[in-house]
Amino acid sequence: MKSSKKDFKVLRRIGKGGFGVVYEATRRSDGTRVALKVLDRSKLEEKNLYRGVNNEVEIHRSLTNPAVVKLLISLKMVVSST
Repeated sequence: MKSSKKDFKVLRRIGKGGFGVVYEATRRSDGTRVALKVLDRSKLEEKNLYRGVNNEVEIHRSLTNPAVVKLLISLKMVVSST
């Protein structure tokens, strides 16, 4: 099943970094609380980091340590920087 931004309800912004923003949200289908990390694609491309981020996602997806936040899904989308 493919997920999209519409599958989540954003509750509040919980952090901001050099490449994006992290939001607290809930998954609409089951109410699971999640953190959504939304990266600014233009900043990643500007610094040629897009491939590195993709590698980081794949590594994170394989982690199963209870001390590490579980990666549920990763979405690729165009986000307006307004």
